Amino acid sequence: IIGRARFEGTKLTLETNSAKRADALRKRVESKCGGALRFLARTHQDPMSSALDGMKSVQPQPEPSPEMLDAMRSFRLNHMQRWLDEEIPALQGKTPRQAVKDRKLRPRLVALIEEIEYSEARLPVEQRIDLGFLRKKLGL
Repeated sequence: IIGRARFEGTKLTLETNSAKRADALRKRVESKCGGALRFLARTHQDPMSSALDGMKSVQPQPEPSPEMLDAMRSFRLNHMQRWLDEEIPALQGKTPRQAVKDRKLRPRLVALIEEIEYSEARLPVEQRIDLGFLRKKLGL
């Protein structure tokens, strides 16, 4: 990928992650479009400085209360129980219960569950829920 092109009305914006790529992309687009385009401006933004600026404005969040932790875990647990019967685009619109029976979709389902488990494992211990029931209910 050299960059990204985005149309907004009659304006074409090209974005890249380096000045060298920006020059190459501009040259390529202009050569293909002939005189149909007119260059207006070029901006450069250092991603590190803007990331640091954003970090300065982040306010520390208070620790959640035990009641809030219980509510968050309960919400996520209920969501994951419902997930078993939801049509999932990554499973070609099938539910996990349907996908587990399809030999072509089963590996995708396993990968999705592993991704969910990985995300869960990265949470602080007090926020995690036990997702073992997913594999158990699906017979994995």
